Amino acid sequence: MELDLLVGPAKQLLDQERNFRERNPEDCPYPFYPELGGLLPWAGTDNGDRVCWLTDRKPDEWTVVCWNPRGWYYDAHPVGAVEFLVGWLSGHISTNVFPNAAEFVEEE
Repeated sequence: MELDLLVGPAKQLLDQERNFRERNPEDCPYPFYPELGGLLPWAGTDNGDRVCWLTDRKPDEWTVVCWNPRGWYYDAHPVGAVEFLVGWLSGHISTNVFPNAAEFVEEE
């Protein structure tokens, strides 16, 4: 499994999910960027999971939400992107959306 930074506009990713959200608002507690407080993806796994900023305040205060679009579950973290990555890579932060970083390392 890989965790990759997303390059390019996240709009295409969100547009794919927007119709589901409009039909099932009870399953989607967060709006999508550019709506106020919307999720803005910045990384993803090769399994389709997303790591997003929660854009509910000034950009330098955005926190992280991990999101599984297939199962429509979320895991909010009260830290920024760098703190989340450092914490996840060091094993101090985990999420129920995708495996811990140690599980991403291939055995030699």
